[in-house]
Amino acid sequence: MQVQCSQCPLCFRPNTSHHEDPSLAQRILLFHVYCTSRQKGCNWQGMLRDLELHMSSDEGCQFSLVECPLAVFGCKQHSLMRRDLNRHMTDKHTKHITTVIGESPIRITEEPPNKGHYGGSDCREVVPISEVK
Repeated sequence: MQVQCSQCPLCFRPNTSHHEDPSLAQRILLFHVYCTSRQKGCNWQGMLRDLELHMSSDEGCQFSLVECPLAVFGCKQHSLMRRDLNRHMTDKHTKHITTVIGESPIRITEEPPNKGHYGGSDCREVVPISEVK
């Protein structure tokens, strides 16, 4: 955090220098803030230092905008609320996923699969959504 004063508080001469103030930066990160999606319905409030994690984590703000993980395959849904992602995947992509994998049912989750095993006709493997490509 850089602080720049317009004038010296002692002699009142113009001041064009700046200095680092780590304690000020730390205090600002402790400010109490509301989620930037508050008007959409998010009730989260906390310290500024925790806001980025709240907005970006899968367990975080359900009102933050995310892109469909299958956008790289042509899905036009480039902006939907995180809370709607599972429904979107179920409503729009179940057929696509079944076609790619065969008729083997899968569950879309963030849990990691067993390493080295990715299917077969009787597979009930858990596949992370990040690996559905």
